[in-house]
Amino acid sequence: MAAAALKTVYIVALIGCLSLLLELVFLFRVLRQQVLEPIAVFDGFARRFAARDFASIGDLAASSVAIRRDEMGALALAMTGMARSIETYETRLKNIVAQRTEELDKANLVLQQESSQRKHITNMLQVIAKEVSGLQGEQFFYTLSKFLTQSLGADMVFIGRLIEHGSGVQTLALMIDGELLESAYYPLGGTPCEIVIESGSQVYNGNVQRLFPDDQELVDLGMRSYIGTQMLDSRGEVVGHLAVLSRGTFDQPETAGLIIDSVSARAAYELDRQLTEEVILRQATTDSLTNLPNRAAFMERLQHLLYQAERSGERLAVIFIDVDNFKLVNDQHGHAVGDYVLTVIAKRLIRCVRKNDIIGRLGGDEFIVALSDVSDAYAPEQVARNILREITHEISKENNRFTMSCSIGISIYPDDAQVIDSLINHADVAMYRAKESGRNNYQFFKASMKEDIENSSRLEMALRKAISNGELEVYYQPIILLASKRIYKLEALLRWRHPEMGLVMPDQFIPVAERSGLIVPMSEFVLAQVCDDYPRFKQRFTGLESISVNFSARQFRNEDLVSRVLAIVSERGVRCQSVEIEITENMFIEDHDLATIQTLHELSNLGFRLALDDFGTGYSSLGYLKKVPIDTLKIDRSFVRDLTEEPDDLALVCSIIELAHSFRLAVIAEGVESQLQEDILRKEGCDFVQGYHYACPMPAEKLLASAFAWCELGASGETERLPS
Repeated sequence: MAAAALKTVYIVALIGCLSLLLELVFLFRVLRQQVLEPIAVFDGFARRFAARDFASIGDLAASSVAIRRDEMGALALAMTGMARSIETYETRLKNIVAQRTEELDKANLVLQQESSQRKHITNMLQVIAKEVSGLQGEQFFYTLSKFLTQSLGADMVFIGRLIEHGSGVQTLALMIDGELLESAYYPLGGTPCEIVIESGSQVYNGNVQRLFPDDQELVDLGMRSYIGTQMLDSRGEVVGHLAVLSRGTFDQPETAGLIIDSVSARAAYELDRQLTEEVILRQATTDSLTNLPNRAAFMERLQHLLYQAERSGERLAVIFIDVDNFKLVNDQHGHAVGDYVLTVIAKRLIRCVRKNDIIGRLGGDEFIVALSDVSDAYAPEQVARNILREITHEISKENNRFTMSCSIGISIYPDDAQVIDSLINHADVAMYRAKESGRNNYQFFKASMKEDIENSSRLEMALRKAISNGELEVYYQPIILLASKRIYKLEALLRWRHPEMGLVMPDQFIPVAERSGLIVPMSEFVLAQVCDDYPRFKQRFTGLESISVNFSARQFRNEDLVSRVLAIVSERGVRCQSVEIEITENMFIEDHDLATIQTLHELSNLGFRLALDDFGTGYSSLGYLKKVPIDTLKIDRSFVRDLTEEPDDLALVCSIIELAHSFRLAVIAEGVESQLQEDILRKEGCDFVQGYHYACPMPAEKLLASAFAWCELGASGETERLPS
């Protein structure tokens, strides 16, 4: 029984094993058909596609796997779609590469052509740069126009300066058919120049008349082609216009356009330089703070009024105005507030006079007015009262309120005097009487006021005694070469040590010396003392070039000035080159300025150096910088004082330095009182500096005693002031 059961178990087990074996065989066949065969197809496709055999895409699509409706069929279709996308992308990429290669070949050809063109333009620009090198003004613009005419085949060259708020241009150079024409005004409306000014460079080759039918000048001159560009100043603002025109067409308009674009920068620089000169010329006649005429301009206009009064028999009045206690405003609130107060007062004074009257600022808090054709209907008293009333109106600035007043002196032509100096002097005397009378009032000049003139005479007598008694002393102030920080020059300054009044400063006695003529022997005394002291200074300051001496306009009235100066220098064995003569601009206002210029040339030919002092505060005629053999130009301390705070002063100083260097002149800045001022001046190219930042004026012995310390400091490169 047991054996039968065991047999049965074996039979059942055998049947189970056979069933399992049959199932495994079936599963293998299914796996090969559903998985292994598709994978083999996919593997073959992947290998062929990786080798960029794009025919494999069609084979995969036609295979038995692709027509199946199961997952393997879907995968085959997806792979076919992906492969076709890759094929399309690669085809497109190849086309793009081919196109880009063709474009690069063309660009390379263009670059080669442009390189040749630029080389041609560069050669032309080098030629014009050589042609205009060193030229200025009309000569520069003429030479530039001539070059453009010849090099570009232009029938007309037009260089103009923008004026009247951009509505027109004034020609700086107008050349037609090689002939330079006179300067003319050219309105911009309806012209190609207008488009250039508004939008920049323009080229109209052969069609300019058709595009601008309202420009009659184009029609009259027969111009068919136009190439123009802007002229920009250093701030990028349009200041002018440059154009070339032709009755035909330009062969290479692009090249011509590039050339005039390039030369326009140099032309703009020259125009900018001219505009800078105009600024300096305005400074010569205009007070920079109030925009009123300065002393020189006022004197010139007053002289004109005086001539008119002489011919017509009219009376005129000179009103001298001094603001009361103005120094307190400056001391308590600073120069900025003080300057604001002066500008307000200037505007109020303008409201008090007629348009044909003259008002000017003499300097500081002093103003002066000239009234023409005075009568009972327009009396000086009425104007003076209006001025007193206007000045006393409250002035507000930075939470400060001021109530100012003024003292007024009046002199009448021809009652009180018949010449300008006397009229102004008498008005000045009357003004001081107004101050003595309590201020805030006006006084007419009276003969009794001549007591003040008598006091001046007494001062003159005392000054004559001072000359004979040896009371005059020569002080010296160093002038420092910025490049080495060493003493390069000295300026000799006169002082009067009165036995009772003590040290008298020049501003107290020089005006009396000028009026009396004592300035001549005083200047000769200074020159003689300088020549005596020079050997000691030269021994101590080995780099010392010269010592400067101030000469007065009064001295140049003497015909024997040159011989007297030469005798003083020669007798003391000093070379003429060791003496620098300082003159002021005011001496050129006089009628005898031609004789003065001749005298200066004689001094220069002998070897004396010449310096123009206080530049920008007087006549400031740039014409004299060409006529007078000046070596050095001195910037007045009034411009240096506010150099760090006033952009206008900084711009003016920079302009003066640039202008001086363009005339090959050395520049000395006076009144330097801080390291910041020195740093700015050095940056802007100033050559020399002078002022209390380095040393105050001092006697020769004191300066010599300080010399060793200074030399040591200079040698070590340190910066330190001389002991004062």
